[in-house]
Amino acid sequence: MYICSSEHLSSRVTTVEEIQRIKGLFPEDCTFEIVVYLRRQDELFLGCVVESIKAGASLQEVQDYKAVFTRKTYGKSYFQYEELLNHWGMVFGTSALIVRVFEKDQLHNGDVVADFMQILGINIPVSDINIQKKNITLSPEILLNFQEICDIHPHISRYKMAEYLARIDPFPKGGLIPAEDLSAFYSLFDEGNGRIARQYFHRDYLFTESPKYRYFDSSNSAKVTQAKAKIIQLFDEYLAKNALLP
Repeated sequence: MYICSSEHLSSRVTTVEEIQRIKGLFPEDCTFEIVVYLRRQDELFLGCVVESIKAGASLQEVQDYKAVFTRKTYGKSYFQYEELLNHWGMVFGTSALIVRVFEKDQLHNGDVVADFMQILGINIPVSDINIQKKNITLSPEILLNFQEICDIHPHISRYKMAEYLARIDPFPKGGLIPAEDLSAFYSLFDEGNGRIARQYFHRDYLFTESPKYRYFDSSNSAKVTQAKAKIIQLFDEYLAKNALLP
């Protein structure tokens, strides 16, 4: 049995020709099962914004959701799940697709790893699953000041900086994209999501959760300045206390 798992299979492998090249890496007599986890597009977009800022992009470069449709990587097919499933179905056959919804209530034992293991026929208790989370969640206040803090401490890698800041982050989770923009973005996929729901789940809706969202207005200079001062103070205290090295 071969297992090939990577988020880049949806973000970077975007055309039928590219998917065919993936298939060509395996023996011709292989029987395939393609497991696909679908996340609400607005939440996925927020995650892309976070990771882009942590990688060095500015908020201005990533906040326009309409720009998604002009990109190849992390572009239209990354969010338009109907196109994604059609492309993989054209290469491996629709019957090979196992479509899952990335929501806790729709996953086996509420965990994506446990869910994937169950599909493989491997039953592992959630208590035995110990996988380090790679994507670090930061508050919008931290994200807004991330680049400046990296510039102040160039000897600390961006990944380590995100790890350290997450430990001292005093603000609740949220985002830097206005809620009305997220709603407008999500609504662009209503029809496609409905067709997927009816084809693979025999219902009219694909996602059941409506996540709560806290928006931090980056144009509020007073709040931005206040948050920045607090973050720098807490981080300086953390550095001094832990005597951190690069």
